[in-house]
Amino acid sequence: MTPDERGRLEDLEAQLRGLPRPQVPPDLADRLIAKIPTGRAAPRDAMPWRWVAVPLVAAAALLIVLLPQPRARDMARRVRSTTITTSKPDTDVIVRSYTKETDPCNILPPLPDWR
Repeated sequence: MTPDERGRLEDLEAQLRGLPRPQVPPDLADRLIAKIPTGRAAPRDAMPWRWVAVPLVAAAALLIVLLPQPRARDMARRVRSTTITTSKPDTDVIVRSYTKETDPCNILPPLPDWR
């Protein structure tokens, strides 16, 4: 912005600030306040879920905190007490494995002749 443009903008701002303020109608505030809808209380049947949900959430949180958690010692005892069976399964499982590596050049389509 050049200094001339800045000076013109400042002059315009001073002119606009110097203009008299417009008159506000005397009953404007009363009309605006009258148009605000009156607040109605929520009907009693709209909030009963809160009376049910809040205690349920609190009870669930207490159960999570207060129920005994399995300790590492108990978990180790459970692991030691399990028996490992070596019996043959009822069905045979066929496992097929491919040992040949895939060459990426064989996967991709051939490139057009670029010469």
